Amino acid sequence: MKILHVIPYFTPAWAYGGPPKAVFEIAKNQVQAGHKVFILTTTAFEADKTLSAGVETIEGITVTRLPNVSNWLMWNFHFCIPIGAQFYLQQNKFDVIHLHEVRTLLNLFVLLFGQTKKYFLSPWGTLPYNSSQMLIKKLFDVPLIPLLKKKISISFGQTEHELSVLHNFLSQKQTKIIPLGIDFGEFKKLPNKLAARKKLKLDASAFYFLFLGRFSPHKGIEKLLTVFPKLQKKYPNTRLLLVGRDDGYLKVLQRLIKSCGLEKSVIINNPLYGQDRLFAYRAADTFVFTPTAYEETSTACLEALACGLPVVTTEEASIPNMTTADGVMSIKNTDSEILQAMTFSLENAVSVNTKKAASLFSWSTISTQMTKAYE
Repeated sequence: MKILHVIPYFTPAWAYGGPPKAVFEIAKNQVQAGHKVFILTTTAFEADKTLSAGVETIEGITVTRLPNVSNWLMWNFHFCIPIGAQFYLQQNKFDVIHLHEVRTLLNLFVLLFGQTKKYFLSPWGTLPYNSSQMLIKKLFDVPLIPLLKKKISISFGQTEHELSVLHNFLSQKQTKIIPLGIDFGEFKKLPNKLAARKKLKLDASAFYFLFLGRFSPHKGIEKLLTVFPKLQKKYPNTRLLLVGRDDGYLKVLQRLIKSCGLEKSVIINNPLYGQDRLFAYRAADTFVFTPTAYEETSTACLEALACGLPVVTTEEASIPNMTTADGVMSIKNTDSEILQAMTFSLENAVSVNTKKAASLFSWSTISTQMTKAYE
């Protein structure tokens, strides 16, 4: 098959979160299965830097990067205005076009000008109106939702919750669960825990809870900081390690850390990408993620499991088919349940069933499921 994946940011734009990595892994596995795979994306990369426009080949994937009118809009609001999308789409035909994320001008151009009989959609947690940009989302939906309803053959959801959201928005009968995945091969050679703590300049004897992701209001970091003093009162040798990029929320977090008297207990680290992020996972004892809005499955949670790190997560970021016995403590997003789960991970030797996680969330398995759905 000749497959086109459409996403506003692509490898190596890791600062934009999980979707660029997810689409790369899906495309790579489809190439390995013998398909011709193309990516339509933009030059988005970082706040003050963009990638080169043009065509390149990455591991057999043909990648076309279109320039954005404004990198500032792209970085701050994830709003792409691609130049040349219509021309590209009118010049190329595909057996399958797979849209990733929802409300992007790139997707709108593809739905208007794309040449295929089969369209597929993966929202990656971006469909609900649960952000500060609710009004913009609703305005965007006026032209977008009718096109999605008309053209999408099958929508993929990571969880049962995301499938229910898809039904509400698109009234679609054709939906299928395709979970988020990771490349477990990346985690075969892991750094030693003590070496990881030394590299990050952490206390060798403390118990570390880790958050790794973007510093933004809906990630639930504020809730962690509110709960943490109660945990520390009973377990003073606990620490909270926050690793990530600032989405304009860092100063708020710093003020809260100071007001809670946690200056010596909360460590803030710059974002870590590639192999460097493994040091954060290996330095920690438990990964914790408590988003206030539904994000579905978190890439960071899966990566933590691959590193043998137990995970505390809320129903807004559930990990399908993984239980406490497998190393995943899935809870309701309340202070009491978060505190209880964090305390449980402190007091008990929680082991991670990495073999089960790999069987459920490896990209080779997921890519095969997705390609079968195309047919």
